[in-house]
Amino acid sequence: MSGSVFEQKYISPVTSSRDLPFYLIRPDTYQKIRMIEKLLKTVELAENEPFGYEFEIRTEFCRLRYMLLKETEELRVHTIQKSTVDMDRIKIMMQYIYDHYMEKLTLTDIALSANISNRECTRCFQRCIKTTPVNYLKEYRIRTAAEMLLTTDNSIINISENCGFSSASYFGKAFLAAMGCTPRDYRRSHMVSSLLGNS
Repeated sequence: MSGSVFEQKYISPVTSSRDLPFYLIRPDTYQKIRMIEKLLKTVELAENEPFGYEFEIRTEFCRLRYMLLKETEELRVHTIQKSTVDMDRIKIMMQYIYDHYMEKLTLTDIALSANISNRECTRCFQRCIKTTPVNYLKEYRIRTAAEMLLTTDNSIINISENCGFSSASYFGKAFLAAMGCTPRDYRRSHMVSSLLGNS
């Protein structure tokens, strides 16, 4: 059943492994030959439908699942280890962005914070949070700028500089693309909403 101990412990570890989009079973070892036999037996039962064949199919299929779990154990352990390394790296790089977003940052700066190459840095971000390091940095700067627009009286130029944007015009374009309005309109609309809420 969905969510059962069997699914969580024996099925999900195989189906959720990123290194197992498919698994080719060649008859090159005794264990794999037995797995193929289980598959063929399941097909035969499904075609002939003898009395109680559903029980037999479930038995054969459970045995096949167990054998597949054992056969892919080493590969899945490697996947878990790789995922842990990715998460450790992404935490370091994200913290570096939080600490230095107001400075002029490059992809190389972010990668060096975790002692990896630019290419591996980009791959790590894509694997973990489905975006690039540069996009993540820009989005974080925009979120921080949006908060400053609402909580400070700083000028838009000053906020742009404090958030690491190279120019106020680039900040305006990036903010508009992300938030759907200019920084000035964002501040004004929230000020109006606040006044209406207090009236």
